[in-house]
Amino acid sequence: MILSGLIFCIGFLMIAFTERKQGLHDMIAGTYVIKD
Repeated sequence: MILSGLIFCIGFLMIAFTERKQGLHDMIAGTYVIKD
């Protein structure tokens, strides 16, 4: 249970460390947010 929770959170933790603040799901889908 701890392992599955850790794997799930990795995608969201990536937001803090990527230049465009993308999560794993954003990278897979090829999307990002544009703020005006």
